[in-house]
Amino acid sequence: MSAHLLPQRCAPAAVIGFVMLAGLGTGARADDLPSYMKPIAGPTSASAEQVATANVLALNTMMFELYGDAAGKFQKNILRQHPVILGLFSGAGGRFILYRPGMAPLEAPQVPIVYQLLKSAGHSTMAVSEVVGPYVDNPADQSWRGPMLAYRTRMQSALDTLNAAPMPPDWRDNTRTILANNVAFMDDCLAKGVIGVAALEKFGKQQAPYLTRNIAWAAQTQVNHWMNVIAGWKCGQQYHLCCPPEQHPVQRAGAVLRARCHQRPPAPDRDHLVYDHAR
Repeated sequence: MSAHLLPQRCAPAAVIGFVMLAGLGTGARADDLPSYMKPIAGPTSASAEQVATANVLALNTMMFELYGDAAGKFQKNILRQHPVILGLFSGAGGRFILYRPGMAPLEAPQVPIVYQLLKSAGHSTMAVSEVVGPYVDNPADQSWRGPMLAYRTRMQSALDTLNAAPMPPDWRDNTRTILANNVAFMDDCLAKGVIGVAALEKFGKQQAPYLTRNIAWAAQTQVNHWMNVIAGWKCGQQYHLCCPPEQHPVQRAGAVLRARCHQRPPAPDRDHLVYDHAR
């Protein structure tokens, strides 16, 4: 029964399509179009300049399609012949992934959590300045009080539980000072009902030495971690990268930050991605 009903159900659509095609015969003019087709099939026109512009711009559009196809082939060819280290940096300290010919990708362990703790503590002072910045010496506007009270609650919770945070004792003491100074500054602003320029400057100078140590420790943690990872990958058992240069060239991102030393100036013949022998 369903086989007999199908043509009947499709008939109206087929009839409509036939009528539309009949009205669009090769000899039809714009004036001969049915009324229901005029909104979408009316006459169009384009100047020679518009056509030329569209044709030239289409080259650029198609170029990106060709780039995408070529990039995929380049990637496969590189990964098939050379080990590649991919560095993806993030708020958690980043991810490093080693791609080795004929082997599964190897992802490095995460940067120790103390990096994120130090970074969060350092950002807390910056966040306080963001809360108060737009309202300096403006006692008539009290809209900052709500956000500051909410952030102060978070700050106090972090301060109250800091003893259990996994970090060396001297780092914890420095972090405690940063958080306590943040709380004291916020309490002073809330008590006075105004954020003064002098008070903000004093707060910044007070926090500077503690934040300097905080940043140095965080950078040291992150950089040492990734340098150790790369060193382990170069001379590890899973994929030996310490063979003669002619056997295993390594394409990797150049590390310009090193722990306990100045930044290495970039060489004129390389960019962020360099080609370098393992040594």
